[in-house]
Amino acid sequence: MEIIELIGSALELLGGTELLGTLLDSGSALLGSAQS
Repeated sequence: MEIIELIGSALELLGGTELLGTLLDSGSALLGSAQS
């Protein structure tokens, strides 16, 4: 299982939708810079 999936699942359990969006934005940016 991917780290982002784990984080997403954990945040879903916590009900942190805004936090989830923020982390997804940060994660996407980090992944984008890591892959390029």
